[in-house]
Amino acid sequence: MKRFFRLIFTTALVFLLFSCLENTDARTISVSGSGAVQVIPDRAVLELSVVTWNPSVSVASNENAALMTKVQKALESAGVPKDSYSTSNYSIRREVSYVNGRSVPGDYRASNVLNVVLTDITGVGEVIDAAISAGANELSSLNFTVSDSSEYMEEARRLAVEQAYEKASVLAEASGSKLGRVMQISEQSYTQPLYKSNLMVTAEADAATPVQAGKQDITVSVNVLYELK
Repeated sequence: MKRFFRLIFTTALVFLLFSCLENTDARTISVSGSGAVQVIPDRAVLELSVVTWNPSVSVASNENAALMTKVQKALESAGVPKDSYSTSNYSIRREVSYVNGRSVPGDYRASNVLNVVLTDITGVGEVIDAAISAGANELSSLNFTVSDSSEYMEEARRLAVEQAYEKASVLAEASGSKLGRVMQISEQSYTQPLYKSNLMVTAEADAATPVQAGKQDITVSVNVLYELK
């Protein structure tokens, strides 16, 4: 019985050694490929803020609440449903300045940030103008996105793999080899943001806000390891 187990162990060890030798002798080639698909966004996400200052914390807070109520009513009048906006951040802090190396307390600053999602991107400028006229005085960000990018991601993946295969085929042929099986593949994907801003806006602006979505790039990159024959 011991001799039988010893034989099994020896056979397994020999098989493992041969496997290691085969892996060591295997020739491979590593290439990268990328694919990009341009799409037209169908959704806009913006952050509008109401910021107020006052020596009294309660006055700063109450003024902020009153203005934000006006902003929300203006959004509804512009056709934005209630479930399309929500408060993303609210804060109150006291401003501090430094004079001759000493800290001097200033006014209280109340900030209420509203996250707004628009499915009709043709009216983004009008929505921004309505919010500004009602009392919003800060536009933190504006991004255009695609609500469902899965189809475009799949197409970008195919393009990336095809490019990697073409590269590997040329390199293999130039070296007198043939491509074998795919041994390893990894992916990186990203979406190029179309528009971002970080600016203060004022209610005195007379001109309508021009906003153009443009096109969005969805890109996938792959690294592929091929076996060489």
